[in-house]
Amino acid sequence: MRRFAALGFDLTTTMSFSWGKGELVRERFGDRFLPDFIPLARLIDSGMHVAAGTDWGPKNVFEHIALAVEPRYRASGRPAATPGISRSQALAMWTREAARVLRWDGIGSLEPGTHADLVIVDRDPLACPYEDLAGTRVISTMLGGRMVYGAHPIDQSLAP
Repeated sequence: MRRFAALGFDLTTTMSFSWGKGELVRERFGDRFLPDFIPLARLIDSGMHVAAGTDWGPKNVFEHIALAVEPRYRASGRPAATPGISRSQALAMWTREAARVLRWDGIGSLEPGTHADLVIVDRDPLACPYEDLAGTRVISTMLGGRMVYGAHPIDQSLAP
């Protein structure tokens, strides 16, 4: 992995692979392959840029983020053999790192000179209880600084 990182390789994956296919891998190949089946922590620690998508499986991206934090298998519900990553690392895989891997400059983070694309969610995905993370819902979406979904973030009806 370090060699691939040094050569400038990037990687994209989905938590759906281990979530949906982990038990099948165990059944067909044995337990010894499971620690290397989507080893997010090792990939990130190698220096590789790792992006993630939601190709299939859970429909809510926050369910995928929860699976990156605490990987598990769908069929049994058991924890996966690979360690999870931090919430901030997981969130980066679906934002900043995804933009970097796709070579999409100017998106993926909120910084001067980047597009004002953002979502407003109903809880803090970095601080809410883990069991609430997968249920995170999008309240509003802005693209290029324009509201395209939901209520304006200054709308007083959103205030607690």
